[in-house]
Amino acid sequence: MTEYRIVAYRGFGKTEKAFIEGHVFSKYGLKDPTENSIIDNFRQMAKRYRLKTSGNLPLVIQVLNRTFQTQTDADGLFKVTINMEFPGPGWYDYFVSVKGEENQFKGSIHISDNSSTAVLSDIDDTLLISHVNQMLKMVWVLMAKNALTRKPVPRIHLLYEAIKNFNQDVFPSDFFYVSNSEWNLYDFLMDFMQTNNIPDGVFFLQRLKKGFWDMVKAGKKLNDHKYESILSLFQFFDQKHFILVGDNGQLDLAIYSSVAEFYAGRIKGVIIRELPKPQYRRKNKVYEDKLWQLGVPVRHLRM
Repeated sequence: MTEYRIVAYRGFGKTEKAFIEGHVFSKYGLKDPTENSIIDNFRQMAKRYRLKTSGNLPLVIQVLNRTFQTQTDADGLFKVTINMEFPGPGWYDYFVSVKGEENQFKGSIHISDNSSTAVLSDIDDTLLISHVNQMLKMVWVLMAKNALTRKPVPRIHLLYEAIKNFNQDVFPSDFFYVSNSEWNLYDFLMDFMQTNNIPDGVFFLQRLKKGFWDMVKAGKKLNDHKYESILSLFQFFDQKHFILVGDNGQLDLAIYSSVAEFYAGRIKGVIIRELPKPQYRRKNKVYEDKLWQLGVPVRHLRM
């Protein structure tokens, strides 16, 4: 008999509607991180790219006093829209099980109001040192280290201060993390955030990769995912204001300036971590100028 493992990702929503998703695995085997050897870290990371999913499997989902039914797609993914009334903003547990089985797996949903300010942040080289523009170094760090030994960006408190400055000295409670990382890294990112006291939030990651080389080949594509995820949040929370956080090593400023073409009035500011290479700032100047022209202030942080 197959022992399924359900990873129920953090969902999000408003008081009348929420979205959840997750994967069902028939082979999992990931363990909690320890400060172990490089070889152990390699083995653990390799397992993340050999995960076996279970497709077309019926599921039962419980949220508060409501029950919903769905099934996984061919890749073991489930996505569910929850139409129900939540008591108010905050975090709520939900539980997923394979239909007919007793084992339940817990996830959480973050319910936001539709008006308070939220932070929408990149992860790699914005919060987590990843060396995304140096492929070999990026892969080495990814494989050789774990959530306890990977490093957050230095002086991260400067980022938190800048966020407060854009929000009348109030630290927001709503965080959304939009990354080109894949769902294979969800447990790692959750552990990393918790270890480094980075604010809890909802993740928007790329499709599950099947095999390590699938991850490597995916390498540098990828900005449609970030752009479309950000637009969907602006559309869903149609009165919410956002602070956008990124770095100048990739195309964060280009993406944010494109979003600002539609929603400049709801962007309180853009915060950019500067990587120590002058060409990155020159490359992004046209996008930064566009943001200022649209009335969106941009602040650079050297961290």
